[in-house]
Amino acid sequence: MTYRILLVAECVVAGVGRHSVDLSIGLADRGHDVHLIYSPFRSDPGTVAPVKAHPGITTAEVTITRSPGPSDLSAIRAIRRYITDHGPFDIVHGHSTKGALGNIAALGKPAARLYTAHGFRSLDPRLRGWRKWLISRIERRIGRLAHLVIAVSEDERAHAASIGLDPARLHCINNGVAPIDRAPRDAIRARLGLAQDHVAIGFVGRFSSEKGPDRLIDAFAEIAGTAKDARLVMLGDGPMEDDVRAQAQRLGLDDRVLWLGPVDGREHMPALDILALPSAYEGLPYAVLEARAAGLPIVATDVGGVSTVVSDGSDGFIVKNWDQSAFAGRLAELVDDPALRGRMAASSLNHRDAFGIDQMIDGTLAVYGKAIELAARTGATATRSSKQVAARE
Repeated sequence: MTYRILLVAECVVAGVGRHSVDLSIGLADRGHDVHLIYSPFRSDPGTVAPVKAHPGITTAEVTITRSPGPSDLSAIRAIRRYITDHGPFDIVHGHSTKGALGNIAALGKPAARLYTAHGFRSLDPRLRGWRKWLISRIERRIGRLAHLVIAVSEDERAHAASIGLDPARLHCINNGVAPIDRAPRDAIRARLGLAQDHVAIGFVGRFSSEKGPDRLIDAFAEIAGTAKDARLVMLGDGPMEDDVRAQAQRLGLDDRVLWLGPVDGREHMPALDILALPSAYEGLPYAVLEARAAGLPIVATDVGGVSTVVSDGSDGFIVKNWDQSAFAGRLAELVDDPALRGRMAASSLNHRDAFGIDQMIDGTLAVYGKAIELAARTGATATRSSKQVAARE
């Protein structure tokens, strides 16, 4: 059976964008009728392009702001109009907090509602007191708008249950990525100005507090004096970019850091020797999956689903969140020992298929089926016209 699916995402950039694109294309390639609503404010044209070009996917832009506000009401109305004009849908699937506006818009409509948080904000260990209580309460209410909630790691699923979401309605589907070709390594490094003996430590992600780019700058500064061949390669942008650049300058790292901007991490992974993930909290970061697919050793904080992907001491190192000296020490260990980097790289490559795109699509479709059954029992079932059924079959 094929489904009519509406995906709603506030941004199509970074991890949420990668997931939305890969999921949309994967579902459409299997014959499902896929619609993607996204906001133009935080969407990279290059990332969106393959979706817009796919014959099985219909895209639409709706103005959705990152921060909550009165504009959310307009966004909900616009999404609801889209559902009315283009539906009925079997599935409405909201991605990240603002993507959940799709679930609000679908209330009372004949569709099963799903929600993927891609990293609950309440996972942040820096939250304390009433702020943590309030954010957890908001996330619980958002999650309860959906018939089923998809977590991208077992740690995220356990956390969702801890803030009050029904464990019976929580399902874990790990993110997945396609294999990455390491063939163009020399050409990419030459273009970036990396010498053959440079050891490139990469950061791939949004320059925001949860991703911890400032943490990495501090850790790199700790080893820069002795690790002369080490270079830090920063891929991404975001609200902390100016501060992080100033931090690197203040610490005398100007000639040791490459700032590449919001480029495609997958295309540049082959140029790296190590991936550093200094995050404060995560769901299941795509950077780690892509590093494994590219055969890179990984140094990461113990957050979200990282321990699901990285086996400490085998294909990388996991350190306590946040232990700067331990993080810096593990980076230095890998910089100084090319044989260790080689063993860990081989281990990453040997296990990369465990997090492929096919398992993500298969798992998502299985949960869609469960959500439709649950929606049917609660009275939310899609009624397709004979014309729509004929068009899909």
